[in-house]
Amino acid sequence: MESSLLYWTITGAVAAVALALTVYNANHWIGDKRYLCEDCKFNNDQDCHKPERPTALDCTAYRAQS
Repeated sequence: MESSLLYWTITGAVAAVALALTVYNANHWIGDKRYLCEDCKFNNDQDCHKPERPTALDCTAYRAQS
């Protein structure tokens, strides 16, 4: 009985931490609610042909302007 209680306590704690990290990352993942294109070095018609441009919140080609 005690091992079962310990198991569920640890499982609940791990799930709570995972949920907290997911919520935290979801809030910070989209670049502070700005579009990535605003400061991407490829933000012009010649370099970027993605349909999400200029309002992309997620982009695999994103590179910050230097």
